[in-house]
This record gives sequence, C-alpha cells and structure tokens, in this order.
Amino acid sequence: MSKLIVLSNRVNLPNKQSPKAVAGGLAIALQEALAKDGGIWVGWNGQVVTNISDMPDTVNRFVTEQYDKVTYVTTAFSSMQYEKYYCGYANNRLWAGMHDRTDLIVSSSEDFSVYQAVNRMFAKQLQQIAQPDDMIWIQDYHFLAVARHCRDLGMKQRIGFFLHIPFPQLWVWDFLTYGQTLIHQLLDYDVVGLQTQQDAQNCAAVLEQLLPHAIQITQTNGRTLISHGNHTTLIQAYPIGINPVYIHKLASQPLSDQSVLKNLTSTITTILAVERLDYTKGIPERLQAFAAFLQRYPQYLERIQLYQIACPSRLDIQTYQQLRQQVHTLVEQINSQFATASWQPIIYQEDPVSHDNLMPLFRQCQICWVNSLKDGMNLVAKEYIAAQDEQNAGILILSKNAGAAHQLQQAILVDPNSNDSMIEGLYQALTMTKQQREKRHQSLLRGIYETDIDTWRAHFLADLTHMDKTP
Repeated sequence: MSKLIVLSNRVNLPNKQSPKAVAGGLAIALQEALAKDGGIWVGWNGQVVTNISDMPDTVNRFVTEQYDKVTYVTTAFSSMQYEKYYCGYANNRLWAGMHDRTDLIVSSSEDFSVYQAVNRMFAKQLQQIAQPDDMIWIQDYHFLAVARHCRDLGMKQRIGFFLHIPFPQLWVWDFLTYGQTLIHQLLDYDVVGLQTQQDAQNCAAVLEQLLPHAIQITQTNGRTLISHGNHTTLIQAYPIGINPVYIHKLASQPLSDQSVLKNLTSTITTILAVERLDYTKGIPERLQAFAAFLQRYPQYLERIQLYQIACPSRLDIQTYQQLRQQVHTLVEQINSQFATASWQPIIYQEDPVSHDNLMPLFRQCQICWVNSLKDGMNLVAKEYIAAQDEQNAGILILSKNAGAAHQLQQAILVDPNSNDSMIEGLYQALTMTKQQREKRHQSLLRGIYETDIDTWRAHFLADLTHMDKTP
C-alpha cells in the first residue's frame, strides 16, 4: 500500500507532555495534512551538533519515532550545514531574494555547494525509506534541488514540490548565485505547487524566459504543463488553508495558560499582531503607523493598545539581530512618547504562545493586524477569522501583499508601505459597526471553509497521483 512521505526543513516533534508542539504556520499545516491518513515526515530536528562530519557527502544519522499515525524521521545538522546551508544559502540568499530583498543578500561562495550537499543527503534518505508506489511531497525553498538528486539516484516515484513563500520574477533569479541552476533542477519535480495564481504565472514565465528552446509549455483549463525532454511538470496554484473546524473548537475552549490574557483589559480595544520577528512581516512599519495614528487621532489615547507578539528567529543572522534592535527601540520610543500613568500603547512580547492558547487569544482581541511586506499566504489571517465568535466577530486588517489577500477580499486591505493606508485602515476597523463586522466575517469564513487544509492536500495529491511516473 502506497504511503505519503513529506520532507520539510524543520520537523517539530510532538511529545507526551505537549502533543501539539509550538510551531510555525508551515509545520502546523503539515501536521494537519498528515494527521488524516498518516505517513512519514522527514526533516531537521532543530539541533546543531559538533560530532557530525562536515564532509560534503556525509550522510547524517537519522532517528525514527512514531506518534499516532505519523512516523518522524529526523536528523541534526553539523555546524557547517547549519551555517552554510540553513543560515547561508537558504536564508541569507534564497529567503531574502524570494521576498525581493536582494539588498539583504549575504552569503559565501561555499554556501551553494553545501545547499546542494544537504539536498543530496535528504535525497539519499528518501531513497532508503521510499517504496516504488509511495508519493513524496517536498516542502519549500530549502529543497529546490532534492528532486534532481532523487532522479540521479534512480528514483522514479512521483515527487511533488510546494513553495510556501512567493515565487519571484526573473530579475531575482538572475541576481541569485546559481539561481538559474535551481530553476533547471525544479523541472525534475512532477508537480510544482505555488500559493497564488500570480506565483504560478511568475514560475511559468521564468521557466519560459530561461529555457525558451528546451521546454514546451501547454496551457489547458488554467493548468500549465511544462514538457522538458521526456518529463512533464505541472505548474499550479494550490492556496494553502487551515482546519477551521478545529481552530473554532480550540478558540471556544478555556485557556490552559491564563497568563496569556494578562495584557487584555475590557475597557481597551486590543489590536493583536503575532508573527515571527522577520523583516518580511512589516513590524517596524506597523509600529510607526500606529504611532502616527495616535498623533492623528488623539481621541484614541488610552482607548486602544497594540499587543505585538514577535517571536525571535534566525538570530545567528546579523540582519535579524539588527531588526530586533530596531523593533525594541521603536517600542520604547512610542511607549515613552504616549504612555500615561495607567496606560501603555504597545504591549511587546517575544515569548511564543502555544497554538492551543493562541486561538482563544484571537477570539478575545477585537482587531488582528497582519502587515506583511511580502508573504506567500499568511495563515494567521485565516486562523483569526476561524477563531472568532460569530455573534461578536473581530476585524482583520490585512496587507494587500500577503497571499491571503487574494482570498480574503472582505478584510480591510492596506498597503504596508503607506502610513496613510495603514492609519485609515485602522480607523475604519475601530469605527465599524457590529453589523458591518458580522457581514464581513460571514463572507470571509465561507472562503476559508471552501479552501481549507483538506482541500489543499487533496487537490495537490490528486494532481500528483495523476502525473505519469518518471520513466
């Protein structure tokens, strides 16, 4: 019987004390996708150790653990793999470039070779555990080259790839070191899934521009098929979703940690912002717009507060260290400028909130503000909508640059690069009537149910199933 094998860079192992580990949007989505029918989840366990050889072709030691229906197969990274693959090429180069921040790209000449070596190492592990009829589903920018290495090893299984972040235009791939090589390697996948139609169009356009004589493009029923030699790759948008029934259930339950609500006051409207501390999330821009709002509308002093949860990540990378300092400085300045004896405009927190506690917190906050400068989808926006009480729904302020904005048109859409747009969006949210809020919420909720996590998983795997196996 065939099984599903998922490869993602980071695997958050559940444990007996906390079956639902604290994780990001990608990890939570994959947990939901695998929970239904089970399968194998392969990836990095988050540990960096010194007793792994840094030789490029070393195969790391993998550990297998079983939880419910899912088998977890994980490994630690060596210090070189962490520095040059994860921090170096994957995040200092690919993450920055694919979010159009080529100005932040910093990496060494060795980073790409280690990126390829890590992709090859995971391909070898997949070869060891995959049966001929299994389907392999590779996740995100860390593993653009895995299919090529799988094919070089003689693997003929159907292999799909899903990119959770934006697919950039040609100029970015031209700028990236070895960007064109990665585009060639992408064609060894049977299905390449993107978050939005725009991402799918960008992907097809880049392939056509880089390989005009080596590929044949066929467009049928909104599907793009790329023929390359004797292999065909489907390029298609599959907007990732959530499990709205489960989210709503979580939001309805009592908090296991009541301290999460310690910053909320019934007499003050709370604007919640929760994300990783990342330059793509528009955190400084939001803070500056919030300060400008208080200056423009002083009647809201002591009536609203911004509850900013920003969980630090990638602090081994200088850009993230600088961002953290910038955010700290802005919070201090704004609180110093506007705070009174009984009120602080910004509550800033870096400690993560577990998923089980975050959903009830969503329900308690009247406004959620997602301000991404560029984002593949952003599942926080969808989770906030699903968590609401239908009789007293909150309002979503959503960046027009988030992939979710294509589906969540009834949110208050703002330009994260425009102070005026953000200020007026916040004012609109604060002055909206209960009837207006409920009408918007009903429309948003319907869309979330129509494109939930099961739909995402089913549509992608159905297309992968129907692709011809590699000869």
